Amino acid sequence: MSAPFAATGHAQVRDETTVALCAEVADLVDACPDEAWTQVVRCRGELADYPLFPRDPRLDEVHRETRAEKERGLFCYSFARVADSAENADRVPWDRIKALLLAPDIVGLIAERTGRTVTSVDLAYVNCFRRGDFLTTHTDKAEPSTIAAAFSLTPNWDAGDGGCTYVLDRDRETVVDQVSPRLGALLLLDTLAVEVPHYVSEVTGDVGDGFVRKSLIARYS
Repeated sequence: MSAPFAATGHAQVRDETTVALCAEVADLVDACPDEAWTQVVRCRGELADYPLFPRDPRLDEVHRETRAEKERGLFCYSFARVADSAENADRVPWDRIKALLLAPDIVGLIAERTGRTVTSVDLAYVNCFRRGDFLTTHTDKAEPSTIAAAFSLTPNWDAGDGGCTYVLDRDRETVVDQVSPRLGALLLLDTLAVEVPHYVSEVTGDVGDGFVRKSLIARYS
């Protein structure tokens, strides 16, 4: 295993390979119909998806409850998502996206940075953090996955608007790394041997109603 990755459980990279993948995936996602997007919310210890087109009228109240849980330091989140689901089978080219995730140059890059060989994608979805969205501190450790990856699909973003990913130390007290949304930025996390606490800060800027701050999330084994 790569010595830095073994020690910290995370690695950050952005190069021509990741930029090319993220640019293609961003085009594929942008071509999907609005109905492919839902709002996924974890609140009261439960996970639920709410339609965005048309917008579910329950979302305002659920979001208020979720923000209250955030203020109490509980694990919760709210963000838009394009899921790899039966409903999206004819809306989203997931076969093409997963093929890109397992392209030899991407698999080789993961091996180089982590020291691990990955052969399959266990989970994939696209998320988008819009105004008021957030993801509180958590870890991605989960079998059978060995690596979690977040590929940024965001071409232009002001870090002052929030929506940045922060990696914490094992005590969850000190920020040890930050990933600002930028096309091609890739964050790799250990989901096998090391717990890596991290969170996505709340989007507070006036970023409009579109799907701008996007990432492709994948878990590999």
